[in-house]
Amino acid sequence: MVKSLGEHWGASIAGRAGASTFLNQDLRLRVQPGIEYNVFPYSESSRRSLTFSYQAGVESFKYEEETLFGKLEETVPAQQVQATLDVEQPWGDGRIRMNYNSLLNDLDTHSASVSGNLSFRVARGLSLNVSASTSLVRDQIYLPAENLSDEEILLQRRQLATDSRYRVSFGFSYTFGSIFNNVVNPRF
Repeated sequence: MVKSLGEHWGASIAGRAGASTFLNQDLRLRVQPGIEYNVFPYSESSRRSLTFSYQAGVESFKYEEETLFGKLEETVPAQQVQATLDVEQPWGDGRIRMNYNSLLNDLDTHSASVSGNLSFRVARGLSLNVSASTSLVRDQIYLPAENLSDEEILLQRRQLATDSRYRVSFGFSYTFGSIFNNVVNPRF
């Protein structure tokens, strides 16, 4: 839920629930209020935006297996800081995002990422998409204490401990239908 606080500011309360065998999570709940500032007025957000946001709240986990830290469940205070640049031009659109997450009770448990994507209009409705991201990972509190089987590793059924991640992708997309299909509220 987002509340506009003028042409540049917005406040939100966000909640999320999920589960993931890959991440050893039977249940993950998150509630985080936040605030966002857009350098450009909201009225220009369909063309460009440069936003800075901060969210802080709690995350609660129930794990499938005991973690490396001897936990089957835990609730931790967490924060997220994000900067995003979005541009929409006749040639296409682009986005660059920087993200930092950490636990408020242990700032050494954190992750940081940078990602970007470009979409070039080739013809009406047809676009060439390019994206890349890289992450520094220091927040894998969910890793199971038990060793993973060769099958789980080879089939990528479980997350392994890692210091970093990276991804690059290329592709095409075709969009058709109403001109209003992509109209969304860009806040948060």
